[in-house]
Amino acid sequence: DAVSLMRKILSEQEDGSVRIVTTGFSTNMGNLLESKANHNGDGIDLSGPELINKKVEFLTLMAGDFERPEYTEYNVAQNVPAFKKVVEEWPTPVYLSGYEIGIVVFSRYEQIKEDLKPENPVRVAYEDYLGVGKKPAPWDRPSWDQTAMLFSIYPQKNYFDLVGPVTIKVGEKGETIAHEEKEMEYPRYYLKFKEDLPKEKIEEILAGWYREP
Repeated sequence: DAVSLMRKILSEQEDGSVRIVTTGFSTNMGNLLESKANHNGDGIDLSGPELINKKVEFLTLMAGDFERPEYTEYNVAQNVPAFKKVVEEWPTPVYLSGYEIGIVVFSRYEQIKEDLKPENPVRVAYEDYLGVGKKPAPWDRPSWDQTAMLFSIYPQKNYFDLVGPVTIKVGEKGETIAHEEKEMEYPRYYLKFKEDLPKEKIEEILAGWYREP
């Protein structure tokens, strides 16, 4: 039960100390929001929203597309109601790293091949997933999840600009349309590339994550 596990972990953390990054569907976050106090007899006397508000600093979602409002991004499309609930009801700041961010920042196979031994599990998984040697090159991969993680770990380093605060209007099929607001109790922002920081620099930073110590 993912909700029970998340509630237990959150309850054990210091107040306001947790950063959550969702790089897939919003199902678990939506279910956490819906959980009641003493969920399944867990002895935690806080509802999901109360627990989130007490323990979570912010949530980052790899979700949406803020350059093409008509586009339905995959993570949103897989559970539109859950995504809509999260962006509307999550009781802390929420940051969204959209499709348009990760699609142009690549994890380069040649770099991974240079930095990691053949038996390294990261390299093995990468080669297997992209069919290295079985499918035509290039074997590079967009970095949707990694860019969301980069922001969440180092928000103070300003690798990205933030647009917002915004409200996110979610269409029936999962379209994500952002409307800027002046003030919000729990603001939402989406990431945008900085004009003075080339995407290649982001790739270099991420490449450092894959290197063996």
